[in-house]
Amino acid sequence: MGLILDSSILVAGERGGESVREILQRVQATQGDVESALSAVTIVELTHGIYRAKSDADRERRREFTEELAVTCSSIQ
Repeated sequence: MGLILDSSILVAGERGGESVREILQRVQATQGDVESALSAVTIVELTHGIYRAKSDADRERRREFTEELAVTCSSIQ
């Protein structure tokens, strides 16, 4: 059985200053070596968060995080 990563896990990690790799490593440490995936809804939620940011700094940080997520997930497959 695999895992679908909920946006709340990713948002909490991003707000805590973790990189995508650190979040994925934390998930793996707690859940074991199982396949994990993102749903299209999760990507849309994270992208929506970019546009809802209250400051340019938050917007840029969220954009960079979402791009890192896309690159990381693409390279894992």
